[in-house]
Amino acid sequence: MLDGLDKIPWNRLQCAFGTAEDVPGALRDLQKTFDEGQDTESALSYLFTSIWHQGTVYEATSYAVPFLFELAKDEGTPDRTDILNLLAAIATGTSYWEVHDAVWTNLSAPTASKRAEIEANKERERIWVAKARKSVEAGFDILKSITRGEPEIRLAAAHVLAQFPERSDNVGPILLSLLQTETVPLYRAGLLLLLGQVGDQSSDSVSALRLATTSNESTERLAAAVSIAKLQIKPIPGAARELLDQALSSGELHDAFAGLPWDWEGEIDDDELSEKSI
Repeated sequence: MLDGLDKIPWNRLQCAFGTAEDVPGALRDLQKTFDEGQDTESALSYLFTSIWHQGTVYEATSYAVPFLFELAKDEGTPDRTDILNLLAAIATGTSYWEVHDAVWTNLSAPTASKRAEIEANKERERIWVAKARKSVEAGFDILKSITRGEPEIRLAAAHVLAQFPERSDNVGPILLSLLQTETVPLYRAGLLLLLGQVGDQSSDSVSALRLATTSNESTERLAAAVSIAKLQIKPIPGAARELLDQALSSGELHDAFAGLPWDWEGEIDDDELSEKSI
């Protein structure tokens, strides 16, 4: 596994810390277990701060993605869920200068030449961002196959797929199929959230969300209400609006889906939901 890893010129590629020469070692370490003398959390932590750093991606990121997919699809790989979470983060990454331009400008009032340099950096990094996202999308079929695996892993793979709203026509049916067979209420709630995240407004999706607002499980009802608000499905069922308003006002929304195998809180905007639920 990881054939071709040493053919990549990592020492000439940029990551958040400078050159990406330590990336191949971290990728190899993700294959190892504690018995083999490696704490995979250290390798994951390094990758979560080097090829993806606080929402930003780098030149080396797209080169690492195919190897992350190799690891994610191998059932013998430890921490497959976190590897899938890293892929989801990469898919939505942006550039360092897109994020920090305003801060830099406010602090230093850059000269015309510095402004030109910043713009050049942003243009270069936009290419990195596009390549990183495209490299994750290229693993669509792998992700689809992983959704046939064990519960937490398949849900984490579905979460990566949901980062591509432009492919909602393909992703929505996968999520609905998983929903039909899933028996764990929390995981069903997660799938309902993902229908809203991917933006699937098909009649089948809308029907599934409306039906879920009458579920006996409160997490499913709330997840359906969140997605109905996100998708701005009108009219919002009165019970769904009331449930969402109560969760937002009480702060319960921030605890409702604890246990999902991704950072769902970072993907729910309270203010946006409040506006869309009106």
